[in-house]
Amino acid sequence: MRFLDLFRRQSEKFYPFERRILEQVKSKLHSEASQLFQRQIDAVNKIQRLADGKEVNLYHIVKGVPEFDLANRFPELSENESLLARVRIANSCGSATLNCEVWLVDGRLFSLEFNRAPKGFFVGGSLTKSQTEIVEVRILLEQLKLRD
Repeated sequence: MRFLDLFRRQSEKFYPFERRILEQVKSKLHSEASQLFQRQIDAVNKIQRLADGKEVNLYHIVKGVPEFDLANRFPELSENESLLARVRIANSCGSATLNCEVWLVDGRLFSLEFNRAPKGFFVGGSLTKSQTEIVEVRILLEQLKLRD
């Protein structure tokens, strides 16, 4: 396997803690929104991590160009940017927390933004093997929330 293939393959995968955040957000959405959100997650084939992973941008790339299936977006959220959720996670010892905002752009999943770089949060641990606990998930878009 060539070095570039290894790099490319890594940029196409979520870290376990990122996947866990998305799964927990999805679990708080009403049924139709949850299914749509899962299709958006499944479409991601390029993950761009900036600032040591503090910002994680998510794309669906076809022939080197970002492509977005309009059928898979939240139609009522076709405005520019929307903050979908805030998530707080704790490290394996529970001694520290990391905050994450889940953003939509034009009605589709676009980024995870952390209050600090995950590398610093998981000190001594691997980002691919890190154990986390989801402490809190708040959905901020009323029209997508699971009804109590």
